Amino acid sequence: MHHAAKSHNPTRRRRGFTLLEALMSAVILTIVLVALIQAVSSANRVAFVSQKQVLGACAADDLAAELMTIDYADLDLQDGRDEPIGTLTMFDGSAYPDSFARIGRRARVERTDVAVEGLPDPVPGKSVTIETFDEVGVLARVEVFVPEGVQ
Repeated sequence: MHHAAKSHNPTRRRRGFTLLEALMSAVILTIVLVALIQAVSSANRVAFVSQKQVLGACAADDLAAELMTIDYADLDLQDGRDEPIGTLTMFDGSAYPDSFARIGRRARVERTDVAVEGLPDPVPGKSVTIETFDEVGVLARVEVFVPEGVQ
């Protein structure tokens, strides 16, 4: 009985991966994961900054609304109002929620006249500027003109 010798066929493909293929796959996967982590981290930073800007705008708008409730003559008492970061309070003395802890604000009141189209004389009043800020800089600015004689 004659057994045919098994010949080695060079065109026959081996099953599985070589060590080099496995290493290349690991390198590619690592690069993709690093890029994904950086993208998520960057998105989180942008979301955090955006949230602070929205909270800053809310705090500035809130103070503007509160200032509109006081007598015109008392607006000057608010000039130079400064609430350092983490010390925001409402007119009734209550503190803001913890989400505002990294925000401060300041107010400036100046006497000014505003020209209004259709009126012969400028309208006298006070310009109220409110800025909110964090440790980096200004988050929001609200400017309101209060005509003289308006309560």
